[in-house]
Amino acid sequence: MPSEMSPFPPRPDPTQAPPPYWELGAAARLAESSSARAAGNASYGAGDYEGAVGWYERALSYVEREDGLDGGGGGCSGSESLVAEARAARLSLLLNAAAASLKLSHFTAALDVAGAALALDPGCARALYRRAQAKEGLADVVGAIEDALAAARAEPQSREARELLARLRAKAGQETVEERARARRMMVAGKAG
Repeated sequence: MPSEMSPFPPRPDPTQAPPPYWELGAAARLAESSSARAAGNASYGAGDYEGAVGWYERALSYVEREDGLDGGGGGCSGSESLVAEARAARLSLLLNAAAASLKLSHFTAALDVAGAALALDPGCARALYRRAQAKEGLADVVGAIEDALAAARAEPQSREARELLARLRAKAGQETVEERARARRMMVAGKAG
């Protein structure tokens, strides 16, 4: 009886410990990272956001350190293009991990991961957008507006950033109206007492 063939490339087993990055050459580290990122993307696409975060973290473990990618450390040979490739991969993985964390409503994790992405690229519109979403989830409307505004300025054609900014501004306006009404009720209650 023939076995079923999967249309997807084989993925590493997430329950097995990955080979340590220092045992791999630069190209192998990037390949392992790419394989784990692909598995994370597949998990994300299937709605398995916890699994996706795990895969993205595994992929990051191969590219979070640059030693050995530039020809130094560990006897690995590499080049500046490999360092640049690793940095780009790291940024992409951080953005993906933030998106998966947001899907799970893990807002603090998303905030931290988006912050790490912004440490790599302070003007990254997607990182600003994801951090704004995380701040919104944490009820930091003012901080969310600041990040959404920065995201909209960094990428003016982003409909998502503009819509988030409009929603946040409306929410801030509604909160102000509610706060005024609450203060009025407190003043009226104080005069009656």
